[in-house]
Amino acid sequence: MNARLWFRIAPMSADRSGELTPQMAVLGLIARGPNSIATIAARLNREFPHANFARNTAHNALPRLATHGYTRVVREGEQSTDNVYEITPKGLRHFEERLYDEADRYVQRDPVGGLLAFTALEHLGRTIETVRAYEEAAADRYAATHGLIHGLTIRDLAGSPSLELERIRLEYLAALWGQQAKRMTGVREKLEHLQARLPNVDS
Repeated sequence: MNARLWFRIAPMSADRSGELTPQMAVLGLIARGPNSIATIAARLNREFPHANFARNTAHNALPRLATHGYTRVVREGEQSTDNVYEITPKGLRHFEERLYDEADRYVQRDPVGGLLAFTALEHLGRTIETVRAYEEAAADRYAATHGLIHGLTIRDLAGSPSLELERIRLEYLAALWGQQAKRMTGVREKLEHLQARLPNVDS
């Protein structure tokens, strides 16, 4: 199973799809406080482990955000990855506008929908295997997220609103993964039923 098969994170662009782009993720992390490129890169990997952000996302995003006036360097390091950035007032306004205006412009980009749109009957078997990979990836993410929830549950959340907020976030993600796994299972089973009815298709 290819664990990288999942919803693609849209590249930073002028589109208003509502998806969390790499640059918006970086801007959100910087909004929590000044940090170096290297630290933000590590936090991207830790906080968005399944987003498949490129390894150089923080290195590319922070200078680009600075060109738009959304971030600025507050301390230069010996290497560019050690440069410390902070969010600007303009950047904070931009981030909050994007963050809290998602509901009006949210569009879900479903790769399986695109796959089905271009599937030829003679290659139905390949489509089924691809859907199966998405199905397994969703099930894996569901299990992994529930493991994180369990880890939080056994800790004392009473005096930690931040941990409670993290559990809410993880429960939301777990629900998404679980629903997606069920949808993929349903699609795969229907495709397999169709394949069984058709002669001379790959399997």
